[in-house]
Amino acid sequence: MKEQTSVFSETTESQEADQLEVILYEVGDVLFAIDILNVREIIQTSEVAESPNRHPYVDGVVQLRDEWIPVVNLATVLNVKTHEASKENKFMILEESRNKMAFHVQRVTKIWRLRWSDIEAPDELAKGLESNVSGVLRIDGRIAFMLDEEKIMMDIISETVIKQDYRKRFR
Repeated sequence: MKEQTSVFSETTESQEADQLEVILYEVGDVLFAIDILNVREIIQTSEVAESPNRHPYVDGVVQLRDEWIPVVNLATVLNVKTHEASKENKFMILEESRNKMAFHVQRVTKIWRLRWSDIEAPDELAKGLESNVSGVLRIDGRIAFMLDEEKIMMDIISETVIKQDYRKRFR
């Protein structure tokens, strides 16, 4: 008996390869998106402890289970005005090359499924954000910026390592 191949399963795999899910969130009144696979977890904000010699984008550290994680103030990184802190404020925990950071956002709105082809190249809409934005989305009549979170994390890590190395050498 001849084995049949399912066209449906091939189509589904092909479609899934072209799709991604993003988490939509706000910093101030600006809408951003991040690939859901890049977010380890989202938690309520909690008290941020001061940490010495921190990067200018880092507000301090927060303890999550047995780890101390730097809290990145995205409003400072992106030069965006924010509202007063509220219960909607969240920390998005990200991990890149075994380095974890908590991105402080004002509100997480929803998860959105889209095709990679829906992401437009940054243009005039991303003016002032270009170095931290990898793409632009149009969702429900709003513009959402795909943040290049890996670049932000690597910038913070590399600048911090350079400062620490400099201090060690010239003490």
